[in-house]
Amino acid sequence: MAHCVLLSSEEDVVAIADAWRGLHARVGLSPFTDYDWAMTWWRLIAKPEGAGILVAACYDGDRLVALLPFSIRLKYGVKVLRLIGHEVFYYRNFLFETPDVVPLAFQAVMDSSLYDCAQIKNIHEGTPEDAFMANHAYLREATHVHHMEHAGKTEATLFDGRSSSTRRHFKNIAKTVRKTPDLAYHFVENEMPPAEVMDFLLKRKKAWTVENKKHGIFSEPACDAFYREVTALGALKKNLFFNWLVYQGKIVAAAVNFTCANTVYFHTATYDPLVAQLKAGLFLCLQASVWGAEKGVAETNYMEGEEDYKQRFSRLFRVTKEYVFCSTLKGKVFLFLLHMQLCMRRLGRSKPQAGE
Repeated sequence: MAHCVLLSSEEDVVAIADAWRGLHARVGLSPFTDYDWAMTWWRLIAKPEGAGILVAACYDGDRLVALLPFSIRLKYGVKVLRLIGHEVFYYRNFLFETPDVVPLAFQAVMDSSLYDCAQIKNIHEGTPEDAFMANHAYLREATHVHHMEHAGKTEATLFDGRSSSTRRHFKNIAKTVRKTPDLAYHFVENEMPPAEVMDFLLKRKKAWTVENKKHGIFSEPACDAFYREVTALGALKKNLFFNWLVYQGKIVAAAVNFTCANTVYFHTATYDPLVAQLKAGLFLCLQASVWGAEKGVAETNYMEGEEDYKQRFSRLFRVTKEYVFCSTLKGKVFLFLLHMQLCMRRLGRSKPQAGE
């Protein structure tokens, strides 16, 4: 019979590194659930601010058969449990060899007294995780993760079946980029891009974060080191595709994509506003999908978010949910405020824009 243990020290987690890597190799669907990815985030982002770690590890005998990785970060005096890499990783699935260990792992986490409340995302609709959480937690939000199925297609056939306007839209983007003088497209597979390309991506994303008053991974003090290390990790593990554009000798757009389990994950992209009319970000996303299709990869996954461009690329989506629960009064107050924040955000989306 399977049993579950909670690991709350870095030393204990490091001790199961090989078993974690092995479990990910057997059942992981995205690179972000691998030990090395998780601990890179932990070491550079969470640990320096004094966050706690909590990993639920389930065993059948001596064999690791399930794992849930969390961090516990202090938010306004409240200890909040979230998945490792909450701000930047997309968990396409959790590391469970069989569905029967799902309740065991989640219940062990819920029984812990190390945190005040929990905010757990990437619970996909129709999974055993969803069935368990629906009976034990509060559904905070559901969102769509768009993906394109494209194995064996080419750039010419990528949008077969879509409307003529959609096909024309992407054809024109590619044509505009390729006919623009002094504009060159570059990419690397499983090797680091030139240092100046990484410099551009990080500088531009941090500027965009400030300009749009966003908070996330690019607000973290160690975001540069983190992105450089996970990109290098992607190259080392043979799951990196990095592409960029150069205009008149200057880098003007860049995107980092990761691959895993027959999927391309379009992770992070940015461009210089001076070339916004070229739709440079869309072009890089298009080329990542084309690359994946021509390599025989099953799909491109555009990850979380309801941005319009994702819906233009594909009408296919998976529903992923965020559940919350709490164990203390402080946790209840925090979750109430979190809920109010979500309501205000939705209200802002529903307000008519100028000219409508």
